[in-house]
Amino acid sequence: MIIKNNKGSISIYLALSLTLILSLLLSITESCRINVIKTTAVGTSYVALESTFGHFANQLFDKYGIFGTFKTEDDFIKLLNNYINQSNKSNKLSFSLENTNIKHLYRITDNDGLIFASQVVAYQKYNASKELLRDLLGDNIDIFQSNNITSYDFKNSNECIDNDQLSKISDANTSSNEDQPHISISSSDAKAIKESLSDKISFMMRESLIKTCLDNPEKVSNAVISEDIINVFPSNLCSLSENAKNAIKDGSTSLLTSFIDFSLYASYLKDYFSTFMTDYNNTLPIKYQLEYILFGGDTDEQILCNAIVSIISMRTSMNLVHILGDSSKRSLAHDIASAAVGSIPVPFIIEFTQLIIMSSWANAEAIIDMRDLFKGKKVPLLKDNSTWTLDLENVLTLSKSTSSCNPGDTGLTYNEYLYTYLLTTNDFYLYFRTMDLIQLDLCHNVNKDFLMTSCFVAADVEFEFNISPLFIHTSGLLPYTLKANLLYGYD
Repeated sequence: MIIKNNKGSISIYLALSLTLILSLLLSITESCRINVIKTTAVGTSYVALESTFGHFANQLFDKYGIFGTFKTEDDFIKLLNNYINQSNKSNKLSFSLENTNIKHLYRITDNDGLIFASQVVAYQKYNASKELLRDLLGDNIDIFQSNNITSYDFKNSNECIDNDQLSKISDANTSSNEDQPHISISSSDAKAIKESLSDKISFMMRESLIKTCLDNPEKVSNAVISEDIINVFPSNLCSLSENAKNAIKDGSTSLLTSFIDFSLYASYLKDYFSTFMTDYNNTLPIKYQLEYILFGGDTDEQILCNAIVSIISMRTSMNLVHILGDSSKRSLAHDIASAAVGSIPVPFIIEFTQLIIMSSWANAEAIIDMRDLFKGKKVPLLKDNSTWTLDLENVLTLSKSTSSCNPGDTGLTYNEYLYTYLLTTNDFYLYFRTMDLIQLDLCHNVNKDFLMTSCFVAADVEFEFNISPLFIHTSGLLPYTLKANLLYGYD
């Protein structure tokens, strides 16, 4: 039987075709919406992170040029979510923030202090002029073309040992005793001089170095850092990585291998932190700040003593070089050592005794040098007879009234001797002690609870967004989940 009336077939065909077409159009529309939501969600997250890091500690930047967001992790997340939710109020794309997962918050004290140091260098590139660096480096400003600290060239420095001087020292050490002038001295007198010399230097080193080296020791600051404050210093709260510990064991001192970066960091310390010889008008409890950064300590008196001991040690070494290069001084020490040994003419013992006498002599001269530095004089790295003060017999009568023969117009000042220690002090100590003082300043003058270890500089965050279906709403169709991973921080 043939059915002649096929009513509705066209309608069914069109309905099926339109359904497929409409499904395709709606799928394309939904796909486009999802992509727009993804772009919007990532953009919203980025803006929210940027806005959150906009809440940096103003005083930290205003006083020291350092960016850091001082918040707890919970407050950081709360502020971040708030910015995202405010942005989502105006969107018509039907997505919402489900969860904010902080993978890692980077603090300014992380990476063994190198994050802090890189901020200092970046800030100082815009803040420090070439003239300031010239004041710090003198005529050696041209070495800025160097790429590494170890390539620093000292050959043009007047205070350094040149080849001729090295030859004189080498010749003096290899010459025979017959070629040197001898001094006749009895064994008993030589023993008395040796023992008195050692006792004199030991006594002066045991006594207060501040009283020995300063004309007005009562003017030294008596500021003390309390134990509670010291316990929360970055240098005490932070632990070094294994790489940093290995670097210290290996004697490596520089993380900022570029000499330009190192010079910028040094100029930053010069700009922002005072020394005993600079009268900065600041309200920081510790007055001898660069000395603290270099040598540490709990009180201004202890900090200054540490600086004095370090500079005297350097000056003792350089003075010993001068004695070794002066045949008359070396011969005098040898004769006294020979006479002091007496009936035990063993060369090793004589040379050892001679070294003790010369070291004590060099140490006594270093005390005179330290006093000259505190008086504002310059002291050359390597002295000659025109700048040398003490004869060997005068060491026994050394006192505060002993006048210096150094005119003080050539060499390095007290501050410049401190700057030389920047090249030898481990960078880890420089970075964390600098942060100690910044924290101490802000705690003392701004917020007593301020901690550098709570200052965030970057964040690695994973955002989870729920995207509701736009065209089909069934209980079986769950919202889409979109994850956005972002890493943001101060450049």
